Amino acid sequence: MSTLETAFQEEMSAGHSAAWDQDWESAITHYKKALGVMPDQPRALVNLGLAYYEKEDFDESLVWYQKAIEVSPTDPFPREKAAEIFERVGKLQDFI
Repeated sequence: MSTLETAFQEEMSAGHSAAWDQDWESAITHYKKALGVMPDQPRALVNLGLAYYEKEDFDESLVWYQKAIEVSPTDPFPREKAAEIFERVGKLQDFI
């Protein structure tokens, strides 16, 4: 594994641990650091979207889910979460 892959995995693991503890600020920090190492990595984008979702920062969550959709258009998960957010904030028509 390359140095970049190792750094990415370490940040993702730290983000997952923080998420497990429901420490969303720390999870966000680690997922952003992971994206700093490997930008546009779908797993990091989705996890960052989820961390913001759990903080109920739906606008920011949408930003990251939409980036995940762009990077990985065949993955249904970020599209489903984005639709859920649009529905939750009463703007489903903006998603469709």
